[in-house]
Amino acid sequence: LEIVSGTIPQEIFSMTNLRYLYLSSNEYTGAIPSDIGKLVNLRGLSFYDNNFSEVPPELWTLTNLTYLNLGFNDFSGPIPSEIGQLINMTTLYLYYNQFSSIPKELWSLSNMINIDLSGNNISGTIPSGIENFTNLTNLSIWGNTLSGELPPELYNLVNLSFLNLSRNEFIGTIHPSIGNLVNLTYLYLYQ
Repeated sequence: LEIVSGTIPQEIFSMTNLRYLYLSSNEYTGAIPSDIGKLVNLRGLSFYDNNFSEVPPELWTLTNLTYLNLGFNDFSGPIPSEIGQLINMTTLYLYYNQFSSIPKELWSLSNMINIDLSGNNISGTIPSGIENFTNLTNLSIWGNTLSGELPPELYNLVNLSFLNLSRNEFIGTIHPSIGNLVNLTYLYLYQ
């Protein structure tokens, strides 16, 4: 298909048996339609590389989602705390938007394997709770304005194989406990 623009056809939201909906690399704009909440059987959802600017509350009711990619859009403000309702989430990609903060509810999603929040406007410190991500293998939060010291709990995520904390404003030294991350194959800490 050629690049699609305009609005998502309403008929898609009557396809309630859909498990996977990928409408990436188009030119959809504005708000994701609230009718997305009708697709209660979705496991995977990607609106990657569009021009969406608003996430409706109904998206956070799709509790069967395991994969969500909203990267390369125009979302801004705090990542909504309702994200904590996505209890089955394993992969979350919110990179290259203008999100400004991480809600503590994100850390309750203990099934997470992949998280990429890179290239946003996220400030503050890495919130406590990151230790709940015991299954996490990939974490990328580069290109934000996160600051403070790296939390010691980070070094307990022994399943990590990819860690990118670069281009933030962290201070302090790298703790010797980084040696706990024995499965790391990629480590990025450059400024």
